[in-house]
Amino acid sequence: MNLKHSIYIFLLALFINGSVFSGVLSVYNHPEIKWNYLESGNFTVYYPSNDSVDAQKVLDILIPFSDTVNFILGAPRGHTDIVLNNYDEMSNGMANSVGDIININTHPYYTVTTGNIPWLRRVARHEFSHIATYKALTPLNWTPLRILTMSTIPQWFYEGIAQYCAETMDDNRKMFIRDGVKNKTLLDFNFLDQTAINDLIDGRYYYEEGHGIIEMKMKEDSIYLKRILKTQSILGLFLPFHLSYIVATSDFAYDDFVRWVERERASIRDDSSPSYKKMETPFVYMKGFKEKDSIAVYSGFNDLDIPVNRLVYRKNGKTHGIDNDVGAYFDLSPDGENIVYSKTVRDRHGTILEDIVLFKLNNRKHFYITHNSKSTNPVFYNDSTIIYTEFVGTKGELVKYNIYDNKKTVLIRPDSNFEYYVTPTCYGGKIAYEKIGKTRYIRITDGYGNVVDSIYSSAGESRHPFFADDTTLYFTGYFCGRPEIYRYNMNEKKYYRETKAFSGHFQPFFVKDTLYFIDYHGRKGFSLEYKDNINDTYEVRIKEETDNVPFAEYMPITDIKKGKYNPFTKMKMVGFIPIILPEFVDMAGNSIKFNPRFVLAGLFEDPLLKNVVYGFIGSNLFDPSPTVYLNYINSTLYPTVSINYLRIPFIWRYNASTDHFTYYIEESAQLLFNIPVVLSNSPEVYGGFDLSVNYRREDTLRTIFYDGRFYAGKGNGTYNDDILPKKNIAISVEDKYSSKKLLCPENFNLLNIEFNLNKPMNRRVVNHLIYSFYYATGVISRTSLFIDKRKYGGFPDYDIPQRVEVGTDYIVGRNLGKGLSFITLPYINQLSFGLFSDNYGFYKISNRDIKFRSFIGVRSNVKISYYYLNLLVEGNLFYDINNKNVGYHINVDIGINGI
Repeated sequence: MNLKHSIYIFLLALFINGSVFSGVLSVYNHPEIKWNYLESGNFTVYYPSNDSVDAQKVLDILIPFSDTVNFILGAPRGHTDIVLNNYDEMSNGMANSVGDIININTHPYYTVTTGNIPWLRRVARHEFSHIATYKALTPLNWTPLRILTMSTIPQWFYEGIAQYCAETMDDNRKMFIRDGVKNKTLLDFNFLDQTAINDLIDGRYYYEEGHGIIEMKMKEDSIYLKRILKTQSILGLFLPFHLSYIVATSDFAYDDFVRWVERERASIRDDSSPSYKKMETPFVYMKGFKEKDSIAVYSGFNDLDIPVNRLVYRKNGKTHGIDNDVGAYFDLSPDGENIVYSKTVRDRHGTILEDIVLFKLNNRKHFYITHNSKSTNPVFYNDSTIIYTEFVGTKGELVKYNIYDNKKTVLIRPDSNFEYYVTPTCYGGKIAYEKIGKTRYIRITDGYGNVVDSIYSSAGESRHPFFADDTTLYFTGYFCGRPEIYRYNMNEKKYYRETKAFSGHFQPFFVKDTLYFIDYHGRKGFSLEYKDNINDTYEVRIKEETDNVPFAEYMPITDIKKGKYNPFTKMKMVGFIPIILPEFVDMAGNSIKFNPRFVLAGLFEDPLLKNVVYGFIGSNLFDPSPTVYLNYINSTLYPTVSINYLRIPFIWRYNASTDHFTYYIEESAQLLFNIPVVLSNSPEVYGGFDLSVNYRREDTLRTIFYDGRFYAGKGNGTYNDDILPKKNIAISVEDKYSSKKLLCPENFNLLNIEFNLNKPMNRRVVNHLIYSFYYATGVISRTSLFIDKRKYGGFPDYDIPQRVEVGTDYIVGRNLGKGLSFITLPYINQLSFGLFSDNYGFYKISNRDIKFRSFIGVRSNVKISYYYLNLLVEGNLFYDINNKNVGYHINVDIGINGI
């Protein structure tokens, strides 16, 4: 690809950065799924036919919230489309900057193991705050100008705004920052002022530090955000990247960041905490623990990079596995014979759900109590009865289930919408649970659901109740600036603080005069600790008021327009932008002739990105020649259809006597049909069939050929991306037929089977295995059809090459260079070195001759990030065993991060 190609594609990618996800989303758009919509005010919510309740929730949440955020940020009102995705784990939420579209995954995996119920409220408000920020940054309310202004403020600033507008700085966030300040693991400003961090811990700092700084500035100046965004919408047109942000804030030395850190450090300067005894556990990151007699049950993660929450039990000194992808809450029956837990499942459409599962210890059998439901937090009421939370509509009910006669009854049904009853605990006929609505506190009822007591306070929330006996209830309280373990005596109506944490304690469990709990340790994860001195307590007074810790308001919306989604009528122009591309030609005498190209680029799409049209039309300004690009993606029909056409004239030479240019024309077109195949309920297992007709013209030489391809695979992640793959296996079969192949004068048929495997070991070592099998009929005169000659040149003229690559790469470091300067510098996102062996075999049909060629060598990959730009440099130094010579290969790629 020559330089002129590169310049254009870079600019086009800049224009459609919001649509960069279009190609990704179209893969997941499932043409077999029917869509509906709800519309009210400035919002339209699109949802699969089985997700109408969540669509109603989003309207109830965002309509009263939107006016407040628009006022805080100085954003104009405008229409926002919201797409609810309940069938794939793509992203928890994403705000598309071009088109003002929000994509929300309504049931992300990690919430299954956190017990964090109001997820939809949090992600909807967060992503809409991004949309409002984009609108506030848009000069003249013309969307394409966001390209210039959006890059003028740091990305942590975007996330800080969204966190500030959508959520409060609660005790969980303070706990996280507190630990980072004490252990000096916060991101310093030079590193914070970069692109998004994918590490799970650093990524959390990335959000919470931005939140804290924005909160501090807004307390000092209530119109700070409105003023900065308005200034940036003007300065961003003239000052690139973050220069206008530095000018607008006058924060050359990052004083705001330093002041915020000092403020946080001062708040913990005189604090100390006692040490508790740690329990040896089968997990590095603990999520839960229960024990009865000789049986201990554990739940947790061994590796946060592979977040599979496992459930195991220990008996007689041996550890036995129960299940994977379980919830954080589970219980052991009083007689010690059964374990009940919740588990992530998928229905036939791929929707992520939770079911309640009973595990019998005597025969190690699993029995599903629910099937494709939304249920969680199971607990034993007695040996025969289980109580759990089941989500019905907008409510979370407490359900009672008998494991012997399989009868289910609703125990407590919430009165109002958006109420959830979760984390129940039972003892002696009493039930304690969390009531989540506009407040979050603990209720205590009898076996019939009648309220007998409550634990609530304006000082903070109460969570995770656990009965020790008839009159004693342990719970997690948020009354002193961090979560602590408290004890409540129901007869005396008194509260006692049982622990003193530095960061936070959670999920109390009491057995045999010993109090167990989960302790938070920042980067070190969560440990299981215990306290056996139950007399070491502190009596505390808790204000008993019903208005504690109010959640943000929601408003039931009744003025709603309903309908079925039509991708053709919903299609609209998202934006257009003029682009001038410089183009020069060398003339005799080393003079240069300038003939710039003027292009008008546009983007059309529907909210679900099932129909996407983007492209441009233009011409050179002097001695014009048409330039056309069109790409249309349709994932509504089945099979899906994609049409692509490109015509670009490049200056070949200039005739001074006639003052005319001669052009070299490149032209290509493709009609592609794709039939996705559902191979499994898991999104990691994919497959399909492609059929395409391709046309290509280079000056006067034209080529037409057909491609057929079957593909199937399992895995996620790639080595050169920021997140290492957990597993990645892909198999593809291609069948091509050419009538006028550019590099092949005669017709041929090709069969290609390729197998790829990338397997990480110990989180730093990545092993590779790639095998390509080719079978061809006809005469193939150039093996460059199959081999990258830029990498290894001089291959003999043999018909059917076969290739095997074996290699190992070592990840030296990621996100390096975070403390080099007080100003923002490029940093190394990923650095790796590796060894490899490439082996090729060639078979000459005419004389049945077999030749082999092998290469061994070392390679390195360096991915450098700076603001929104990525630079990937791959270098290979190899030894050709057959020809006994040394060669090298260097490849450079430039990319743009999505906003």
